Amino acid sequence: MKKFSKEEDVGIVQAWINVTTDPLYSGKPPNCFWSNIFDIFDTLTGNEKYRTKKDVQNRFHRINKEVETFVVFQADVNIRNPSMAYEERQITARLEYYHETGNDFEYEECYEIFKSNLAHYNPDE
Repeated sequence: MKKFSKEEDVGIVQAWINVTTDPLYSGKPPNCFWSNIFDIFDTLTGNEKYRTKKDVQNRFHRINKEVETFVVFQADVNIRNPSMAYEERQITARLEYYHETGNDFEYEECYEIFKSNLAHYNPDE
């Protein structure tokens, strides 16, 4: 199977944010949750059923785990270095993330979407 693109990752996160923050979806039965996300993902990305609902669900969990891990590093850097410039804190958090995980943080766009929409993803507030 083809690797997920950054555009697909962004589409998954945007779809999840739409479903979890829009009151229109709050009255829907819980079993519709991932179906709604998948439908929005399809619309945003033009998926045309190439990815399955399970693919999207699994990818979301991976993205969310990595973003939450990065947020912990970012919050820790902020606590240790409150007077450091924002850009410098971001670089430091990325370096610590890499040192701990062995991987570059590759979900910047997804992090920004989470951070803009959900306060607990924003260690700067």
